[in-house]
Amino acid sequence: MVGWRSLALEVVAWLAALFIKAYLLTLRIYIDRRLLAEPPGPVLGAFWHGHMLVPMIALRNRRLRVLVSRSRDGERVARVAAHFGIGAVRGSSSRGGAMAMKELLELAGKATTHLAVTPDGPRGPCHQVAPGIIYLAQKTGCPIWPVVVGIDRYWVLPSKWDEFLLPRPFAQAVVRAGDLTWVPSDISPEEAEAYRAHLEYEMQALTRAAYTQARTRGLASDPSLAVHH
Repeated sequence: MVGWRSLALEVVAWLAALFIKAYLLTLRIYIDRRLLAEPPGPVLGAFWHGHMLVPMIALRNRRLRVLVSRSRDGERVARVAAHFGIGAVRGSSSRGGAMAMKELLELAGKATTHLAVTPDGPRGPCHQVAPGIIYLAQKTGCPIWPVVVGIDRYWVLPSKWDEFLLPRPFAQAVVRAGDLTWVPSDISPEEAEAYRAHLEYEMQALTRAAYTQARTRGLASDPSLAVHH
């Protein structure tokens, strides 16, 4: 039974990945040119949980590993992500957190691997940064790189705390990056909270700006953006 279940999950993941690839061909995606350049070392990419579809696909095949929960939904996400060249680290603050943290710390020591974290996951509140990513930045020495997306037309999937966005066909999307932020390992809890609050403020501001830009025409002439293929 386990073998058949695994095979069924893989077939569904393959079909889902095929659909996503075809679906994304209908979108106009513009990506921050800074994301196309290789950073100086491994980074912690910070993506909102409900907005991760477009940025993660836009950055596929970039030696990226994403933290995914140990739930059934997490299993499906991990299998689909694999078809885009994105690896998975299984665990969250509620299940398998210690093992996931150990693997993330090991991966951070490899200069060829970048880590993706959803700072408002796995349970929210939506668009509020939890302390975990600051702790991870302290322990790994990797800088945090916030990445957000703005979409001009989209659906919000129901019954999800994260307000997961699904772009409408032929929508326009803008993927933007913030500045790299290094978090010292020897800071006080109060200083760690200040870093957390700053990241939350920066990501919220970047998100608002990305949405405004996504509703703008003529983005092909913007020198800070590249057309995603």
